[in-house]
Amino acid sequence: MGTENWLIYFNTPINFTGDSINFSGDTINYSGDRINFKGDTINFQSDSINYSGDRINFKGDTINFQSDSINYSGDRINFKGDRINFKGDRINFKGDRINFKGDTINFQSDRINFSGDRINFKGDTINFQSDRINFKGDRINFKGDRINFKCDTINFQSDSINYSGDRINYWIDGLKLTGYNLKTNTIHTIYTLY
Repeated sequence: MGTENWLIYFNTPINFTGDSINFSGDTINYSGDRINFKGDTINFQSDSINYSGDRINFKGDTINFQSDSINYSGDRINFKGDRINFKGDRINFKGDRINFKGDTINFQSDRINFSGDRINFKGDTINFQSDRINFKGDRINFKGDRINFKCDTINFQSDSINYSGDRINYWIDGLKLTGYNLKTNTIHTIYTLY
């Protein structure tokens, strides 16, 4: 596909289904009421990836996003797969409900922003690696056997932050929690939290 730009807008629900779904180009833009991706392997590689819609659903065994800029905006955004990977300079998620469900979920970026009423992470292993991570939502839920945060700065702004996991690891220089309720089973701290 090379240096092509993708601009796709749908007035009606659209479904991408297949064993392997691959998109690449300088810019990939999706906009529509309902956007569904379902396949064994789903790959997006671009300088800029932008999604906006009422409902955005990704379901596959392996889901990969690699881009300098990744932006999601919608009422409900759902990612479900065995392995879900996000890699880019800036990653932004904004919606009423944002759900990530998979065996292994990886976020690797210079800056990651999550903003929504309900933000849910559920997986065996959940990894966040970033210079700066911002979480802003009414309810933020983490559920996994291993939850790992490797970052310079992490900010939580929420009425309710819930952790449940066998092991939660922080490799953080600065941590800021703003919320009324913090529930956790175990937190293993590496470096100083302040």
